[in-house]
Amino acid sequence: MEFQLLIKKINAFAKLSKERELTYEELHERHKLRMEYLSAWRKSLESKLEHITVIDKNGNKIKIPSKKKT
Repeated sequence: MEFQLLIKKINAFAKLSKERELTYEELHERHKLRMEYLSAWRKSLESKLEHITVIDKNGNKIKIPSKKKT
């Protein structure tokens, strides 16, 4: 699901929660949407960070090594 649609649905739950208490199913759905959004956001960030290089004092381009999860 794309970011904008996820944000729209999450915001709809936020608005609804201000009007009334959310049901168990709505809370569960909101949690799923939030986790999906965070996962997509992290993947996007990791992708951007993979393409970043740092230039040292000598002008050499250094690619930042990725952190491996253990």
